[in-house]
Amino acid sequence: MVVIGALLALPALLSSRPAAASIVVAMDLPALVKQADHIAVVDVVSTSADWDAKHERIFTTVELKVVERWKGAPVAGAEDHLRIVQPGGTVGDLTMTVTGLSTFSPGERALVFLRGTANNARVLGLGQGKRPMRQESTSGKWMVSRPTMREATLVKPRADHSGATAPSVSPTNLKQSTGTVGNSSSTGGVTPAADSTRDRGLDEMRAEVKSLMGVATP
Repeated sequence: MVVIGALLALPALLSSRPAAASIVVAMDLPALVKQADHIAVVDVVSTSADWDAKHERIFTTVELKVVERWKGAPVAGAEDHLRIVQPGGTVGDLTMTVTGLSTFSPGERALVFLRGTANNARVLGLGQGKRPMRQESTSGKWMVSRPTMREATLVKPRADHSGATAPSVSPTNLKQSTGTVGNSSSTGGVTPAADSTRDRGLDEMRAEVKSLMGVATP
């Protein structure tokens, strides 16, 4: 199987060079909530990959069933549906990868923070916008796990002249935003926000997200 690194031109990538790690702006929970167009607890229904129209890049489409919708307007007639389209995937014997990007498996449940329309969304902050969920075997309680960021280096948000912080790196510009993972002093990496360093109960997470949205919870 041929593996291609993050979003570079196909001819240049048929080599044995290791894929670089993605650099992405760190996003805490308030930033995710503010920038997300859709926040939902979802079950992954299916994933499928195919080439783009120019046969240069592979994109994966992830179909999601909404279990709980916390933010975002549904599509008429498909109120329980969300779709993610993101770069990377496998077609035949060829795989294109985007390091640090969230992966999805049919049957899993997750809390997602998405940007875009309900039918064509992307995960915010690469892996920061997807938090896998698990059900405790003894209590049956749903827990929201930490985001998986093993293949990405987080950097501090850069404030512009107005004091606002720059948005996170998007999959469309990863070609210019990749580098080698190292320690914090050599790559500008930062410690993840406290809200992303521990597993939390779904009820706790729901209450905090809705509080950040200004929505009262019972």
